[in-house]
Amino acid sequence: MNSLKWRCVLCGFVYDEAAGLLGEAVQQAEYPYWHALFASCLGHLGKTREAQLALARCRALSPQALDEMAHENISSRSGRQLFLDGIAAAEGT
Repeated sequence: MNSLKWRCVLCGFVYDEAAGLLGEAVQQAEYPYWHALFASCLGHLGKTREAQLALARCRALSPQALDEMAHENISSRSGRQLFLDGIAAAEGT
């Protein structure tokens, strides 16, 4: 998967396209961060049940806290906040 492409799509707020790309990616590899990104996109789209499933898979693969995961993988503060806002939506908070 071209990580630059899905990052551009995600940062461009085209969540449905990013969710499609990430949905394909998580079928091919079990990376916790990809599942977390997928959950965030789905949360932004209001697909709470699907987002919760992606979060559950992420947590099954890694005990790392999502805010730590964001700090390790997303360099900009606004990008981290965008990610965490999607996670909050996924969790229904």
